Amino acid sequence: MAARRKGNVSLLPRTGEKGAALREAAFRILLAMMALLLATSGCKSGSFSSCVSPCVTGRIVAADTGQPLAGAKIRRVKPSQNTDETAKGAQLMEQSPVAVSDDQGKFVLDAEMALTPFMRRDWFSVTISFEHSGYLRQQTNFTTMSVNGRTSEGAPQVNTGDVRLRPVRSN
Repeated sequence: MAARRKGNVSLLPRTGEKGAALREAAFRILLAMMALLLATSGCKSGSFSSCVSPCVTGRIVAADTGQPLAGAKIRRVKPSQNTDETAKGAQLMEQSPVAVSDDQGKFVLDAEMALTPFMRRDWFSVTISFEHSGYLRQQTNFTTMSVNGRTSEGAPQVNTGDVRLRPVRSN
């Protein structure tokens, strides 16, 4: 009966042409994996995400007085989206984050990024809705031609300037 060795178990044969070929293939795979790891780690230029909607900044003011409006809601909407209907179910999960204007009417709607490891997906146009109680809702589109800066993270930035909301007229 052959004596059994404890420990020191090898998954690859130790001798012969087949063993040498398997060891060489395993070594090449290990080298390729290490090279891929080194190429993707710590490299700022090789990002797996891309900007699908820019950072939008600006100020909301009343059209009649020019005074800043605090508490205005700013959000991305799909061009065909009816913002009068209350969202239900999965629609709630699809909704974009809302930015709220501060006491000076200023707002920042952060850029949206998407994980795109194999293909670059950029934005071309974005529709933004501006609303405040007592004022008419306003929607407008911005395209890549509207970009007038970059955030500190490198995302495209659109500054709307002053957005003038008109008051609702009471009859």
